[in-house]
Amino acid sequence: MKILLVSTPAPAVKQTAVEKNYWKWHYALKTKLTYSNLSKKELIELGNAENQNVGLLSIASVLEKKGHKVFYLAPKPENVPIQEREKLFYKKLLELSKKENPQMICFSAHTCAIPVAKSYAKLAKSINPKIVTILGGPHASGAGGKDLEDLLSAFDFVVKGKGELPIAMLAEALENKHSINYIPGICYRKGSKVIAKEPAMTGFSDYPHPANELLNVKTLPAARIFTSLGCRRNGSCVFCADTIHNKGFAERPIAEAINEIKYLHKNFKTKYIYFGDENFFFDKERALNAINKINKLRLDIVVGYQVRLESTDEEIIKKVAESKKCTEIQYGVESASQEILNLNRKGLRYKKVREICKLTKKYGINAHCYFLVGLPGETKETAELTINEMCSLLESGLVDFVEYRIVVPFPGAQMYDNAKEFGIKILHKNWELYRGENFPQYELNYLSGKEIYNFYQKGLKKIAEIYKKRYLERFGKELPKINILSAVIEGGF
Repeated sequence: MKILLVSTPAPAVKQTAVEKNYWKWHYALKTKLTYSNLSKKELIELGNAENQNVGLLSIASVLEKKGHKVFYLAPKPENVPIQEREKLFYKKLLELSKKENPQMICFSAHTCAIPVAKSYAKLAKSINPKIVTILGGPHASGAGGKDLEDLLSAFDFVVKGKGELPIAMLAEALENKHSINYIPGICYRKGSKVIAKEPAMTGFSDYPHPANELLNVKTLPAARIFTSLGCRRNGSCVFCADTIHNKGFAERPIAEAINEIKYLHKNFKTKYIYFGDENFFFDKERALNAINKINKLRLDIVVGYQVRLESTDEEIIKKVAESKKCTEIQYGVESASQEILNLNRKGLRYKKVREICKLTKKYGINAHCYFLVGLPGETKETAELTINEMCSLLESGLVDFVEYRIVVPFPGAQMYDNAKEFGIKILHKNWELYRGENFPQYELNYLSGKEIYNFYQKGLKKIAEIYKKRYLERFGKELPKINILSAVIEGGF
């Protein structure tokens, strides 16, 4: 069977002057501190990372092993304005669909890209009414009730959770005209009834490494690698929807991750590896063993880790620093208010933030912290506290980077599914606007959408001022060239 896998591009965001200035200085510093081993040419190609949809590439690998002919299409930087880039992608999808005439098209889409994915499914049906359209990804995994019904008005199937197993099973069943009743994680209409199967548990055992050879780019200066899927806290955080997509928790053999790093370095000239695990340090013994293997790699690479701050201690940071390969550790802090952290079940004692960031800097590693505004329970006082603390961390030199965004109540997250319980009023379901840079589509008991947005802009402005001062003092007036737009859209580096 011919199967086309499509990573749906995120829609264009109309940035304010404040946002443009923030991202300019954020990535100016990033190029000097995080991507210190990348050449000028590689920095310009940094946005190629947008082409790497790890989930779809993993699905592709499974499908190819089953004997299917797989095609892969994902966004990549184009030397055209963002609106033109979207038209160009549409054109590529149209041409590929007509040329290869796939029997099945699987779309992966975040919430903000759902309207675009629907339009692509409609396009596919206009080319071939018999084509089977499937939607997967975070939004599909979290959607239920009327949201799921809405998706099934545009797609033949919706897949919840990891897609490798259900899509491979569905392709086999449709090709051989077998029953689909036994396939986990698939949702579809049967007459007027919606059938929704429970997703399979997350696991690496049946999944080979991603089919990176299908990438639509020749170079990948920065790439994501995963050594685990899911979260040990099983989605406890009120605002988190990621674990809905990765049901359960599974570890990947470190040897497989090492082999993937070697492959990407050799074939795509990858020089920055970002470990995108929900918490790379979740198991201290495993983390130390993995870091030791990464440190021994004789490759021109640097790495960054995404971790939970409360899983971090001096022994791990010291081990990370041994090879001088790690340029950054990213910590999800979210709020400077302990009351807000508790209400949102973050499982973090805020007083530990400065302690761990100080240790990170002690061993010569850049500290990158994520903060949010608009969390359930947020007030003017807690939002102001977080802004002041972000600035204090930056000005004291304990933190090098701060990413600050508006909370988004994604389907599947507790703050969406149980909005009333957490003092949230969902105002609109214009999915295109469901991203952390847009005006919030909800309001809280103590803050309106406008107030949340104003705090967001205020925080970005203050951070940008600190960034600018630091950059000019350390590196002078010349700014590096980098595809900032694609880097921001990708959002993971």
